[in-house]
Amino acid sequence: MFMIKPVAVRIAHPADIVTEVLRGRVAVRTAHPTVVNVLRGGSVLGLVRTAHPTVAVNRFGLRRVRRAHRMPETGQTHRLTRQSGFTLVEMLIAISLAAILMAGLNGVIGQALSIQDAVSERNDLTQQARFAMEQMVRAVSHSQKLLLPSPENINTSWPESVREFPPRVAFPNETAVLAFLLDANQDLDADGFADADNDKDGVIDEDPGGDSNFDLAPGLFAIDDDNDGSVDEQHLLIWPGGNLGPTNEDDDEDNYANEDLIDGLDNDGDGKLDEDIKKQTDGDNLSGIGGVDDDGDGNIDEGDKNDDDEDGSVDEDWYDTVVFYLNAVNNSS
Repeated sequence: MFMIKPVAVRIAHPADIVTEVLRGRVAVRTAHPTVVNVLRGGSVLGLVRTAHPTVAVNRFGLRRVRRAHRMPETGQTHRLTRQSGFTLVEMLIAISLAAILMAGLNGVIGQALSIQDAVSERNDLTQQARFAMEQMVRAVSHSQKLLLPSPENINTSWPESVREFPPRVAFPNETAVLAFLLDANQDLDADGFADADNDKDGVIDEDPGGDSNFDLAPGLFAIDDDNDGSVDEQHLLIWPGGNLGPTNEDDDEDNYANEDLIDGLDNDGDGKLDEDIKKQTDGDNLSGIGGVDDDGDGNIDEGDKNDDDEDGSVDEDWYDTVVFYLNAVNNSS
C-alpha cells in the first residue's frame, strides 16, 4: 500500500505557497490562498483546502497546514504576530495635539460664553428701560403738574430744564430726573379716597403747606432739584422780608423759602411759576379764599389764615410726588 508522509505547507505571502515533500522544497504559486497542490517527486498527491486562513488539511487527512513567513536571508521561518496600538512617540504627539485643540476650544467657548453674558445683560437692561419708560409715560400722562425738570432759572448759569445721563461735559454734576404729582384718581388701597387726598375730604392738594412735599427736606428729598450738583443743601434761608426760615420750606433749593403763590405768576422772578409756595397759598391773609365759604359750612373765612380750605386743619394735604431718576452708581432707576 502506498504511504504518504505528512507534508507541511508554509506560506510566505497569501499568494506564495511553499511545500516540503520528503526531500527538497518545491515552490508553488496559486491563485487562491486556500488551495494548494501537494507534490511528491513531481507527482500531485492531492489538494489542500483550508476552512480558515491559517489551517488546512489535505484530502488524505494527513496533516494540518499552517501559514508561516520565511525569512529570505536565512531561510528560517517565524510565525506572524499582529500587534495593534501606538508607540510612545505617537501617544505624546496625540496628547500634545489634543492639548492644543482643547486650549483653542476653551478660548472659543469662553469667548462665546462672555458674548452670551453680555447680550443677556444688554437685553435685561433694555427690558428694564422699556418697563421704566412705560411706567413713566403712564404715570405722567395722568398727573396734574410736572415738578422736575423745571423751567430754567434766569438767575443761574447751569441748565435745569434739560437733565441728561451721562452728564454733559460742561455740566458734570447734572442728574437725570423726572418728578410729577401723583395721579389724582389713583386709589391703590381701595378705601374710596384718592391716594393723593391725604385728609380724605374729597379734594386733592388743596392745603399743602410751606414744605409742599412734606418730606422735611429742601426741594425733593435726596434729589438735586436745581441741578447744581448738590442734594438737599442746607443754606441760610431767607424768607421774603429778610426773615430766616426753616430749610425744609425751600421747595426749589434756590436759598429762598415761600416766595411763590398759587396764582400762575412768577412771583419771585426766577422764570418759574408756583414752584415754592407759601403756607398761605393765595396770599390774602385770610382762611381759604377771601370772602368765600370754602367748606360750605355757612361761615366765611373762619379759622387760621394758613388754613387754605377752612376745615380747621393746617397743611394737611401736601403734594404727593412721584420721582423717577437714574442712579449714577449702578445705572438703575
